Amino acid sequence: MDILFLSGFIPYELMFLLLNLTIILAIYLYDGYRFVKRVYFIMRPKRIDPYAHMEIHETEKIEPRPAPVIETPKIVETPKPQEVPVVEMKQEEKVETIQEEVPTPSIQMEASSPETTSIETEEPDQMVQDEIHATIQEEAPVQYTEEYTPSQEVPPPVQNEKQQLAELVRAIRTKIALGSLMDAHAMIVEGLSIDKNHLDLNLLLASLFEQDGSYKKAEYIYRDLVELYPNNKDVYNKLGIAVSMQGKYEVALEVYKQLLEFDTEPQNTILMLAHIAHEMRQYDESYHYAKLYLKQQPHNTEMLWILSHACIEQWLRSEALEYLHKLRNFSPRNQEIIDLIEKLHAEEELAKNFKNPA
Repeated sequence: MDILFLSGFIPYELMFLLLNLTIILAIYLYDGYRFVKRVYFIMRPKRIDPYAHMEIHETEKIEPRPAPVIETPKIVETPKPQEVPVVEMKQEEKVETIQEEVPTPSIQMEASSPETTSIETEEPDQMVQDEIHATIQEEAPVQYTEEYTPSQEVPPPVQNEKQQLAELVRAIRTKIALGSLMDAHAMIVEGLSIDKNHLDLNLLLASLFEQDGSYKKAEYIYRDLVELYPNNKDVYNKLGIAVSMQGKYEVALEVYKQLLEFDTEPQNTILMLAHIAHEMRQYDESYHYAKLYLKQQPHNTEMLWILSHACIEQWLRSEALEYLHKLRNFSPRNQEIIDLIEKLHAEEELAKNFKNPA
């Protein structure tokens, strides 16, 4: 080191500065260690001595607790009732042999004299009499002063099957309205077990199938009901809707035609026939049924639209323009109707030009 200092590589000032820094660092490390140790002793969990609060001296002796004394129950002997003395009595000498074989009671008879006999008994104690009297009162049956009268309530009469099924139908409709479809289905099955051809129960079952989208199952039910109830308008109408939802428009058209034969109020049936024929593109039939409907409802826009399209497809432009102008009066801002009217007018002008060439 002296060689380094003398040679001038490490000056004395730098060496003194390094020495001071080393001492200061050691002091800070020692203080930090003491601080950490103090914090540890403060923060560590203390051990709780459960017997610290008890002061037991060496000279003090802990005496054992005396054993509990168990008293044996005393057996009290109940006094036996005094026996009633039995007075033996001698019978007369002349007694038949049959009477001698009969067992004599506890109180035997003794002849006081050959001519007269008497029964001599001693009366029992008063305590025995009281006990016998108490047992007789306890065992005596209760006597009713008033006569027993049966209740005047009469059980309700047994309902017949029709009333039972009518109430069941009302309950099923309530369940369907509340959305309890599973309960309604179970109740319908219960009702059909009583009467499998019941109209309302079968209609409700088919309606449940329709809500699930099972129109095929509903169709089977409606077909059976048509055979059972051939003049029921509601059954035909529901059958037509079920087959229409399956895309069977030809079957639906035939169903509604059969319904039209006996329907006394055929407005809805004619409306369905016009719609189905329009979907099948049978414009001659849709034209026929639409005109029938407009006779009763001349301002129905759906029938005016179907009838105008049927006229266009059958090249009845002037009649189609008539119905389209009526539609425009109901909806003047409908651009589709306006464009169709302009198209028909243009076709009419072209047709006239071809008929009358210059």
